[in-house]
Amino acid sequence: MDGKQGALTVARRWSPDAEKGLLFYGPTGVGKSHLGCAIVNRLIDEGYFAMILKTVNIPKENTEEVQKLTDPDEVPVLVLDDLGAEKGTDRALECLYSIVEGRLWNRAPLIVTTNYRPDDLMQRLSESKPGYGERLLSRLKQTCEFVPVAGPDMRTE
Repeated sequence: MDGKQGALTVARRWSPDAEKGLLFYGPTGVGKSHLGCAIVNRLIDEGYFAMILKTVNIPKENTEEVQKLTDPDEVPVLVLDDLGAEKGTDRALECLYSIVEGRLWNRAPLIVTTNYRPDDLMQRLSESKPGYGERLLSRLKQTCEFVPVAGPDMRTE
């Protein structure tokens, strides 16, 4: 399922009870964050609690705040927006890894957006901490359906 229409169809049918979360990937400006926000707004309208977290704002220390992000009782649905845009420090990557792995093991829904194709994302996440990209991507593949989003940059139209 390619393109914006296919991604929109996937987003509309997704629910927190789904077997897997979603990872929207594609070029800048095609609407990946918009899809994540639309899902969150729909879920809130349906009575769920959902949270959007820009990955540049992920806590830099593995604290209680990070642990809350892994707990489905605290954050039933989490959207990690713009994965790969965060500063790739060791601590930031460790916190990101803790969040993704924690949500995987707690069976907590996760939605991710990124400008990077899967192989490029793996490289990006390994830049400062070799091997982390492969480990994170493996867990993301286990917990998320990868959905390409294509089309023109909506910001320049």
